[in-house]
Amino acid sequence: MARQLFHGIFGKTIGFLAVMLLFWCCNDTSHKTGKAPAPPAPKDASCQIGITDLNCWVERDMFFVTGVCSNESGDWKSITLRMSPVNAEQQPVMINQQPYDTLPVQSSAIPPKGRSAFIGWWSLSKFSATPDSAMIGCQSGQVVSQGAMLTASEQSGVKFMSTGPNPVEKGWQATTAIENLLPATANHPRCELLIYGTDKRLWMTTVLNPEDAQQRASILQVSQEGPVKQGDKRLWSSLVFYDNLPNQLRQSKIGSVEFIPFEQR
Repeated sequence: MARQLFHGIFGKTIGFLAVMLLFWCCNDTSHKTGKAPAPPAPKDASCQIGITDLNCWVERDMFFVTGVCSNESGDWKSITLRMSPVNAEQQPVMINQQPYDTLPVQSSAIPPKGRSAFIGWWSLSKFSATPDSAMIGCQSGQVVSQGAMLTASEQSGVKFMSTGPNPVEKGWQATTAIENLLPATANHPRCELLIYGTDKRLWMTTVLNPEDAQQRASILQVSQEGPVKQGDKRLWSSLVFYDNLPNQLRQSKIGSVEFIPFEQR
């Protein structure tokens, strides 16, 4: 699966994020970056989604896709996407001898009008030709039960520099406050961290997990552990280093960060 390859590609980036991509958006069908759209990928009629911040690129002999999926329905949904690659002439490209591959969003349950980011990466050897971009459609949208409604407030990001006579930007510290607005308790809180370049493109997204000992030891700090009850407010802070991040993000530098909290089910 694409997601499993990430750590081998960009090294120890769990010790400081892992992700990539962005560009345009549309509504409940397929989407691609730039140029005229190719024929839409098949989709599940039960889905009502929007795609924004879609970005596609090739690096290190891999094809990367990232973006943000919004749930436009009135139900809580577990959503899986379809990624249909196309070449520079907008012609379909096969992947693993199929016209598309599936791509999960990061949240296990998206509330009505809520959002979740996605990222995928595939070896170029899996494609029938070099992909240029991709259309993102809906594979499935399963209705799930209502859960805890987590929000992120007081979001901020601050760059940090190296020491010495000629300091250079080494990364960012991203911080937010997570709050629970509904009576349901979030027993396993998580937070998606989206990293945008100064070019306004989404180049990275990853899931922060306070139950992950490796993250807690290296990149993540939380003001309090355990379930988040209604009315609770928790501060989360994560470090993002440029080491092992996508080349174009390292060149353009980080421009902004965004958090999307959710409860892992």
